[in-house]
Amino acid sequence: MAPRRGIAATLATAAVFSVLLVANALVVSGSQQGDLMAAKADAESYLWVRGTSLEGSLGLALMDELQSAVSSQAFPCSGWAAAVQEAVANLPAVRAAGPVSGSGSLSPGGGYETADNLSSLEPFNGWSAGGLDVYYFVSLSGAVPSLGVAFRASQVHRLSMEAELGQMAQLCSGAVAAAAAAFAGAGADACNGTAVAAAIARASSSLDARAAAEGFGAGLSYALSASPRCEGQVDVAVSQAGVQGPEGPFTARVEEEASLPLSP
Repeated sequence: MAPRRGIAATLATAAVFSVLLVANALVVSGSQQGDLMAAKADAESYLWVRGTSLEGSLGLALMDELQSAVSSQAFPCSGWAAAVQEAVANLPAVRAAGPVSGSGSLSPGGGYETADNLSSLEPFNGWSAGGLDVYYFVSLSGAVPSLGVAFRASQVHRLSMEAELGQMAQLCSGAVAAAAAAFAGAGADACNGTAVAAAIARASSSLDARAAAEGFGAGLSYALSASPRCEGQVDVAVSQAGVQGPEGPFTARVEEEASLPLSP
């Protein structure tokens, strides 16, 4: 019977040892799993931080392009909105590659109810009353393949510059209309400049005062011509200095040139 008890004891010892091996393996496996989960969480956080930073950088680059487009031209007083939309639509998209890649573009269009503000682009985030408002579309993607972690995001944000082109255009169009009225009522001596000068001076003074009240600069000039017919040429310009842009303050402008017939 002794040999059988020895065999039983040996089998029992082997069973206990096997259980301990399995238990140790489970502990090691659980530890590795915890490390993997922590590594994945770190990777997800890293990609999110890089994506958020890139989102701001691409948006700032686009606002820089917008500043260049607005500061490099005078928009027409009549049809200014269509001209601004064309300028924004023609801005090139911006792209960047890296651990997180992305692309961004601006649009003047409307109807994007899900668009939100982007606080990292202060003071250009959100929309301003009377300002130059645009939509910022951005797409981001990145991955850490060794951990099976991927990051993707597509967003629409509202951005703005406080270039009050609409208000300036309204002042400009009003001045052109005042000049047209002055020319129309000038009479037979208009082409000599005697009858129209006083009326144009009043229109110019009114424009200057209204523009100054809004914080704008303005100017109205005119010329008369008798050939081939008696007519006047008027040039009205309204400007807004100190508009804040990514590259610093700049001046936004609207301008209108018009040929206006004079009554005989």
